[in-house]
Amino acid sequence: MDAHVTSPLDRMVRESRVALAPLAGTGVAINALMLASPLYSMQVFDRVQHSGSFETLALLTAALVACLGFVAAMELARDRMTSRVGEWIEETLLPHAATLSTSGRFDLERNPVTDVKVIRAFVSANGIKALLDLPWFPLFLLVCFLLHPYVGFYALGTAALLVAIAVGGEVVTRRASEEAARRQAFVVQRLNEISRNRDAAAGLSMCGPMVAREIDANAAVLERTRRVTDIAATMATLSRTVRLGSQSLILAIGMSLALTNQASAGVVIASSILLGRALAPIDGLIGGWRSLQAARESWGRLRTAFGGWGAASTTELPEPKGDLRIAEVSYRDAVSGRDILAGVSIEARAGEIIAVIGSSGSGKSTFCRILVGALRPTGGEVRLDGACITDWTEAQRRDHVGYLPQDSMLFAGSVKDNIARFTAGSDAEVVAAAKLAGCHEMILRLPGGYDCRLGEYGAPLSGGQRQRVALARALFGRPRFLVLDEPNASLDTSGDAALAATLTELKERGVTVLVVTHRYQLFSVADRVVALEDGRKIYDDTARRALDNLRAAAEAQVRRNTDQTPNRKAA
Repeated sequence: MDAHVTSPLDRMVRESRVALAPLAGTGVAINALMLASPLYSMQVFDRVQHSGSFETLALLTAALVACLGFVAAMELARDRMTSRVGEWIEETLLPHAATLSTSGRFDLERNPVTDVKVIRAFVSANGIKALLDLPWFPLFLLVCFLLHPYVGFYALGTAALLVAIAVGGEVVTRRASEEAARRQAFVVQRLNEISRNRDAAAGLSMCGPMVAREIDANAAVLERTRRVTDIAATMATLSRTVRLGSQSLILAIGMSLALTNQASAGVVIASSILLGRALAPIDGLIGGWRSLQAARESWGRLRTAFGGWGAASTTELPEPKGDLRIAEVSYRDAVSGRDILAGVSIEARAGEIIAVIGSSGSGKSTFCRILVGALRPTGGEVRLDGACITDWTEAQRRDHVGYLPQDSMLFAGSVKDNIARFTAGSDAEVVAAAKLAGCHEMILRLPGGYDCRLGEYGAPLSGGQRQRVALARALFGRPRFLVLDEPNASLDTSGDAALAATLTELKERGVTVLVVTHRYQLFSVADRVVALEDGRKIYDDTARRALDNLRAAAEAQVRRNTDQTPNRKAA
């Protein structure tokens, strides 16, 4: 990361310091005025009881009510401030986190958006207030020692016992809790996978066995979660018992001191109040320990994720012609460590159509995702008109780069929204893209036409219809560079012909197209053919030579079959 580029997280931390002063101010007021209650108790029992003055009692009571009213106002103000700060953190970081989650970063442990939500929840809840009050624990402990050393040591011992119980519970349950959460997420992921592929599961009568498998897995998760919950409940009960018991036992200690004339009667009540106040931030911190841990882990992940942050390009470059240069592009899977792509280099002039072929698993789809900036390569670069693909502003990439992914995923919304990429595109641009993709007539036959509402995964469109609408989406605007990943996988013969006509028109417009295909019919409109195998480029030649090689290979295979037939008959 460049020294002059500040990540959104660092900027947020710097700007959030403005909120620290009022939060610290309210904390000072709240905790200082909390001393009013023990002071009031001592004055009532040590002075008013002996003097019998109702005026003094009324004055002290009025002062206490005023202090408690001010404390309530400060508590309300602090609650609102922490809530607003949490909202501000989310509003500040969420756009950057959302951008990061769709940036193709291969090293993200978790969706940054989720981490932002976790931090916002912690700041807005009671956990942050316990942290703000924790520095006041030594002050209340000091006051306990001033009342009497026995009271101070008792408060210190109780706090240490509560911390020991909390740490012990955390040590015992943390690993099991993390494992249960991991397994639960895995079960939910597989259930969602069954839901996404419900047609295949239902058609093959797989729903029963697959759901039964997940129910068994979930039962194991529930058993593990039950053990964790039981231990946590035991620790919570023990902590609560210690807290309540300490409040009672401190009265016995105070009364013992009073009976032996080592302390006044007011100390008995004051020590109980002070102990409760001294333990309050520790108790709150223990209660919010899990949320604190989650927030700390989320903060660490965000700091790592934003560690390679580079400011998004704001310089609008001239409209590209479509010259493409792919230099030594590599990609290594972060989980398996396997090289998906290894040093692939291709150059294309504006208006050139390149057909990419290769067996399944050769890295074609990964290659396509890298070309459009949806995935960051681990090595190499992709340049459009000399500029790195990520140096173009998002608006320019939206205008000049089109992409049809292999799964042709559509989003919930209208057909028009999907084609316009959920921008305020004009009706004329949407219709023009649909006509170029050859799906205008098909869309008009839908209920509501372009306003037809689509559900999850583009329902109720068929696979072929989804693919043609997705092609129109890729063609929307003024694309100068187009990446099509198996655009004819779900098309029939007429769809293939329409696609070939579309590619021909794009070529006439000077649009650079890279199209992945398993069908050789598109070779007729391609200029070159590139073959990938095991992530490496093994072939790069003109489409005419590629067709000649294919014909020669087919003729040789026919001759071999013909030569083998008489031999089999003779045998």
